[in-house]
Amino acid sequence: MEATRGAVSQAEGALAAASSYRAYAEIAAPFDGRVVDRLCEIGDLASPGRPLLKIESGDRMRLDVFLEAGDVAAALPGGAVSVEVPSLGERRFTARSPKSFRRPTPRTHSFLVKIEMEQDPLLRAGLFGRARITAGVRSALRVPRGAVLERGGLTGIFIAEDGRASFRLVTAAAADGDSVEILTGLREGDRLVSRRPPRWRPARRSRRENERAPRS
Repeated sequence: MEATRGAVSQAEGALAAASSYRAYAEIAAPFDGRVVDRLCEIGDLASPGRPLLKIESGDRMRLDVFLEAGDVAAALPGGAVSVEVPSLGERRFTARSPKSFRRPTPRTHSFLVKIEMEQDPLLRAGLFGRARITAGVRSALRVPRGAVLERGGLTGIFIAEDGRASFRLVTAAAADGDSVEILTGLREGDRLVSRRPPRWRPARRSRRENERAPRS
């Protein structure tokens, strides 16, 4: 009986020791995220201080960009930022510029700007992105991209005037998304024809020559 009790006590001690070692085998992540890189292999010795995994959190993605001194002076701290990731298509992501900028780097004399991105499942660490930082606010006249047409090398827009659609020449800036900024040729309040009428034909002036009878 005593031998049996001793064997049970010995087994319980072995179980407690195994349970303590099992706790060392489980590593809890400091935050919720996904594993993006494994820095160890099966059988490697996990010594204290050695990194084992790389984990990224989708809650706080950041885009690092460099700005020249003139661009930093024009950028609005805390303003809206439009971020484009070419590998993810034409979609634009919204973000905010930092309220303060760090000192310039000694070599390039440019400022490192860390832009905090909004949470999005498509964003991944290591992707290349372009940021458009708001440098100021101004009024602009914009029209749908499909309303701007090219005819014979000229850029124009159809305007509704007196119940007719007339082609007006304009100067357009580069397209930004689904709209185009019109620099000249269009006034606020003009009625825009977004699509060309299907039976529209340009007006032509006709000139009738006077017929003269041959002289005898």
